[in-house]
Amino acid sequence: YYLARVYAEQSPKNTAKVKAELSKAIDSKPDFFEAVSMMAQYVQKESGMSGVIKFYEGVQKKHGPQVKVAEVLAQYYITKNQFDAAYEQLEIVDASGDDLVQVKLKM
Repeated sequence: YYLARVYAEQSPKNTAKVKAELSKAIDSKPDFFEAVSMMAQYVQKESGMSGVIKFYEGVQKKHGPQVKVAEVLAQYYITKNQFDAAYEQLEIVDASGDDLVQVKLKM
């Protein structure tokens, strides 16, 4: 992840190197949300909202349910009026904590 950040700060033309390093970081430590989030930013620049949603869905399927990814995905689903999908993600968030009132209100 840190090598990807260095490449990103060196030049905006280093996109391929940045994405390669982020992929390595996500594969080695999938629960490191900063790497997932940074990769999502690159995906969104290239593919837009639908691409970033597919990316986050892929992370959830490949690396198991992650709370932070579920929070972000739920927000995307709500903006797209996909309330059933948002509810599934909010269930992941709800299962992770003790009586999260904000999550219950969104559900």
